[in-house]
Amino acid sequence: MGLFMPIVLGILVLPFLSVGAPAQAPLRPETASRNWMVRDVLEASSLSSAGRPMSWRMGYPLGDPGGDGQWDFIAFASDPWGGADLLSAFSTGHGGIPEVQTTLPLITRFEWGNAALPTIAPIRAGVTQELAVIAPMSQEVHFLDPVSHALLDILFLPPPAPGFPPLDWFASIANVGDLEGDGYEELRFTGTALTRFVVGLIDGATHGVRWQYWGDVEEWPTILHWIGPNGPADLNGDGIGDVLISYTTYKWQTGLPMENQQIALSGADGVPIWVHSFRQSSWRRPGVVSPDVTGDGLPEVFSLPLALTESVALLDGGTGQPIWEVPETELEPLLPGGRIWTLFQYPVLFVPSLDPSLPYELVVSVEFQLRPRENHRGLVHLSPVDGRPLAWEEFGGDLQPWSSDPLNAPNLAGQGTWLMGDGDGDGFPELAHLVPDLALSGPRWVFRMVVLGQQTLFGPER
Repeated sequence: MGLFMPIVLGILVLPFLSVGAPAQAPLRPETASRNWMVRDVLEASSLSSAGRPMSWRMGYPLGDPGGDGQWDFIAFASDPWGGADLLSAFSTGHGGIPEVQTTLPLITRFEWGNAALPTIAPIRAGVTQELAVIAPMSQEVHFLDPVSHALLDILFLPPPAPGFPPLDWFASIANVGDLEGDGYEELRFTGTALTRFVVGLIDGATHGVRWQYWGDVEEWPTILHWIGPNGPADLNGDGIGDVLISYTTYKWQTGLPMENQQIALSGADGVPIWVHSFRQSSWRRPGVVSPDVTGDGLPEVFSLPLALTESVALLDGGTGQPIWEVPETELEPLLPGGRIWTLFQYPVLFVPSLDPSLPYELVVSVEFQLRPRENHRGLVHLSPVDGRPLAWEEFGGDLQPWSSDPLNAPNLAGQGTWLMGDGDGDGFPELAHLVPDLALSGPRWVFRMVVLGQQTLFGPER
């Protein structure tokens, strides 16, 4: 694994070009699919001294930290032939074209494909906001002003819990919400120590570490995922919001399949409230917190387990027990015929339902192949009450080549689509979808970022 050395630089300017589509891909909304409308196609401008084009890799929605009515978004741009990653901040006003503002003062050098990307977490800190950033394999968490990107504070690796080895580095961070109701949102961090992993809670007010939870998994590699906050919810009734995590392990010594653990941790001390295990078919399939279905006031946990076939499941947030689990075979009437293989993927959306008897609809991304090396992507709508299939959507042919999904590309590591935020103010978030530029040749793919609007996703023609 390459050596990561974060280098703090002055604020850089990373321009990018909003380009028209190639001849084979109409971009005007009036010609786009009724389900998805291409809002924009963004290209990372050339930043390398050799004049090679940069490639988008990953992004994070930030909300509106500046309070100017524009939603902000952070994206990574990389040199696919080299190894420089830049964090580019840009924003879009309601109905406007994205405009680059600046880049965060962080550049990481590494060998492409050998490690994780940096992670970012916006948090509310009293009446202001902060942006927490870590570089891969970093021993520091940097707290930045989300508008000026000025450095506010640094958190160094904490000492380990008694009886455990010292931590090697921070692996990831994420916002878990205001657990105590003091106006400061907390951060969950993950770290590694030899072949063990640790989950810890960072106090939003003091930036100190409150507690650590050490996993009992000793096999390597262990990849830890975060289940995003939806509340946060008090699962054990102690008046403090609790933390939901998910991790996947592969017992490579024995050749056993992957196992995904969904765990609810007490926000007060990190002690597990409940644990539920699934067999798994992919590293990057964490759980996602969904709205309340059972009526107990607590959120549920959506997951993508692997039984005898691909399946979709919903867990009770209070107990961790399955509410329902639907295998791929029960979705056959909706899915395209002639598939070689099928994989349920992310993002997972929770959208308004046309059926007044349902609290919402669960929308799951489905990746499939009709012939070798030709990936397609669609969306299946499910009832959150019992998991029954409701509808199927697929990127239309008029969005080609944007409908081809690059999730299997090795330099994306499975991350190809994210929610950006509601940039046009229609109440539905836009999607950022990475697609390869097939016209550019070289040892690595160059990815454009296609911004897709969802305002027609819930129309009667669905």
